[in-house]
Amino acid sequence: MTPMTLTLRDYQADLVAALRASISAGARAPLAVLPTGGGKTAVSGAIADGVARRGRIAWFVVPSLVLLSQTAEKFREYGIRAGVLHSGFTPDISAPIQIITIQTLDRWVRRGLLRDARSGRLYFPANGRRSSLWAPDLIVLDEAHHASAAQYLRVCAALVDTRWLGVTATPERLDGKGLGAGCGGIFDALVEGPTIADLIRRRHLVQPVVYAPPIGADLSGIHTRAGDFATDEAATKLDKPAITGSVVGHYRSLAPGARAVAFCCSIAHSQHVAAEFRAAGIPATHLDGEADPDERTRVITAFSRGEIRALTNCALISEGFDVPAVEAAILLRPTQSLSMFLQQVGRALRPAPGKDRALILDHVGNVLRHGMPDDDREWSLDGRAKRNRAKDEVASPPVKQCPECFAAHRPAPACPACGYIYEPEGRTPEEVDGELRPVDRDTLTAAKEAEKAARRAEVEQARTREDLERIAAERGYKPGWVEHQLRFRGRGGGHGRLDGLIEHQERLYGYGARRAAG
Repeated sequence: MTPMTLTLRDYQADLVAALRASISAGARAPLAVLPTGGGKTAVSGAIADGVARRGRIAWFVVPSLVLLSQTAEKFREYGIRAGVLHSGFTPDISAPIQIITIQTLDRWVRRGLLRDARSGRLYFPANGRRSSLWAPDLIVLDEAHHASAAQYLRVCAALVDTRWLGVTATPERLDGKGLGAGCGGIFDALVEGPTIADLIRRRHLVQPVVYAPPIGADLSGIHTRAGDFATDEAATKLDKPAITGSVVGHYRSLAPGARAVAFCCSIAHSQHVAAEFRAAGIPATHLDGEADPDERTRVITAFSRGEIRALTNCALISEGFDVPAVEAAILLRPTQSLSMFLQQVGRALRPAPGKDRALILDHVGNVLRHGMPDDDREWSLDGRAKRNRAKDEVASPPVKQCPECFAAHRPAPACPACGYIYEPEGRTPEEVDGELRPVDRDTLTAAKEAEKAARRAEVEQARTREDLERIAAERGYKPGWVEHQLRFRGRGGGHGRLDGLIEHQERLYGYGARRAAG
């Protein structure tokens, strides 16, 4: 393959200029935000190449072997010389740009660095067959929303002379920790590029058309672990047609023949969904982390050619899956993570010849939880814990659902998917278990109010300590919530007072932080 010259789009060049201006203003670790499909590798590659051309060393750090190979291939396409610091790759130690996984870099850091007495520079001493290496002048962190994890912080603390640059589509961690230096993270400046909506208007991404159930999936009994729904419990509960609807049936009616990626709760769930497609005569394959690189390449090539129509996975394709041929995303894993939601739907937004939209078949109500994929969102390095909790309660914009074609969209007099004209008063369509419908903001608001009412009713109907303890466990409340409820009921109180207390206790003991957990 003849290397091409890296030519940045206008918004990419603007982002590079903004990052350089941030560094000139004193930032040592800016974080760049650019949506999935916006060209983060091109932006970070251009900056790393600029550092290398000035005689300095830049390392590109990725979170997985898949991204290691993918980044190396992208740099070759761009004509950027880069070595790969990993076994199984031909080394190019003299290259001014190196690509390395965070796991390898962390292992080297834990072995210790030395400082050269003559130059004062830090270096990694020789180890085995690897020669000594100077510490980099710049580290670029790909998928930088992971950068508050312990291994990133350990590496940052050791490489005290190194500047940092993070790139991500979603600068938010699931656990609410901030990515900023002021709250224990790495980054000291946030530099935002265009939004998803901006890139759609510029035709660098395609318009998402979302279909979702009229109310959120029943997640009662599914606990929260490490800030998200327990995937094993979700798989047990949601791997049923009565809950998710007929995955194959909805695919046939809403996205017939489309190349679709399905995001599942577990490997077994993913294999089951792939089997359902094959049983219906639709070519489908499950792909997981056990597949060797050659098998992964073969499957993705067959998928791109249309030989495979449905590609199912569990937590494998959310990041670094650069296949513009994806025409539909099938969401079968509920998540409390806005980052995961946007990473998943972003797989389908890249443009391709003959592709003018991306279908999002949301069987688990993630859009009701997080809003439309192309909503404008306010990002911050401070983390969710420091944001205004009241604002978070209404942070997800409302979504409306068309009763005719079941598409999800923002509030509008008519459905943008089929042209259906809404009645002025707006009636709630009949709810059918598992049926996917179009979504807009009005429907989303109504669904959230109905969910709150149902949660309050469940607490009011609890008659024993065991009932309250079950509710507290399912919703992730602190133990004190049960005691407050029992003390209040011992004093008596009116119905209105009970409603107010329940709302107050939910905010105090976890509902505000875990409003999607029930």
